[in-house]
Amino acid sequence: MLNNIYPVLFYSIVAGLATLLSSYIILREKVISEKKLIYFVGFSAGALLALAFFHLIPEAMTFNSSHSLYAAVCAFVIFYLLEQQIMMHSCSEGKCSHHHIDRSKGLVGLWGIMLHSLIDGALIGTGFEVSRTLGAVTALAVLVHKIPDGISVSTIMRSSGFKRQEILKGVMLVALATPIGAVLSYLLLGGVSESVVGLALGASAGTFIYISASDLIPETHKNVNFWNSFYVVLGILFIFLARTFIG
Repeated sequence: MLNNIYPVLFYSIVAGLATLLSSYIILREKVISEKKLIYFVGFSAGALLALAFFHLIPEAMTFNSSHSLYAAVCAFVIFYLLEQQIMMHSCSEGKCSHHHIDRSKGLVGLWGIMLHSLIDGALIGTGFEVSRTLGAVTALAVLVHKIPDGISVSTIMRSSGFKRQEILKGVMLVALATPIGAVLSYLLLGGVSESVVGLALGASAGTFIYISASDLIPETHKNVNFWNSFYVVLGILFIFLARTFIG
């Protein structure tokens, strides 16, 4: 069961480091222009959609053809309800009408993104439980949207009045959540029936579809141009080609 534990650790730690790196850029006040950031967001949106539809759903149907799609829909709905109630949208602070500058909003944003990172790690662990190829492709898709996540948590906490040291501690928690989620999901899924693995993959697909459709793609519509669309398509092609080369 533990033959894939090392790549699980490696990819999840790299994803956590991507969160730290992007947060460090914000704390150093080397501002990433909104134009450049939106291209990365578009790329992430395409990559997550491609992973869900090209890889996770077909794999889920292989293990559990009867109920995996129900798991995908349930995950989508659950995340919609969670985000409506307790989670902050992954967008730049000050750009969203529901954001207010106070420490309570910063804490809600921190815990929401931390939960998001924990689930990102779980997706990596679930992928590696099926195969190294699916795990690596899943990890790549997670990795490309950890940079916007790191920027989001730093920006939210900074604009909510948190000091630099407080933000660094919060970012560390968010970064650590990814490998913790990855290892826990990998260990817990070991030895379970194929039908349960199929449900987990279906739920993973629903989660990725929700993140892409609800949080990322709407951001690309705020400043419509050719390059936004280009990077979404590029993200789709990236995942399509990544599995071919990894496999």
